[in-house]
Amino acid sequence: MKITNALKKRREGCTRLVALHIRARTYGMLSTNMNKEYSKLKEDLGKVPYWVITYLDGYNEALTVGNYAHHMDFRYIMKNRTIVSTHKDSDIYYEKLGYMPSDLIGRPNGYYWAKTNRPYSSMD
Repeated sequence: MKITNALKKRREGCTRLVALHIRARTYGMLSTNMNKEYSKLKEDLGKVPYWVITYLDGYNEALTVGNYAHHMDFRYIMKNRTIVSTHKDSDIYYEKLGYMPSDLIGRPNGYYWAKTNRPYSSMD
């Protein structure tokens, strides 16, 4: 494959990858669904040099780390089904809602999309 074609495929992959992450933040996608869509994205590119795929993998990892840092927070589900956050600036910060750190022990937990309040990973 010519380098110009490979670069076009890489650009296409990057554009679609950014769109996937924006859609995930907007609608609160589960990580399993994101992974499926990312796999489909790579498959749709067809036969490309290995470096295109590794570039996309690295870019996907960077976008994911950015999501954890800026668009998600760690939350717990309390006995009364209230969802509380461990992020001090959150309106649902557990201490603001009257919970103690000891109340969090053994409770279901995981990363949630901050704006949609939807889980990023399955709590099964």
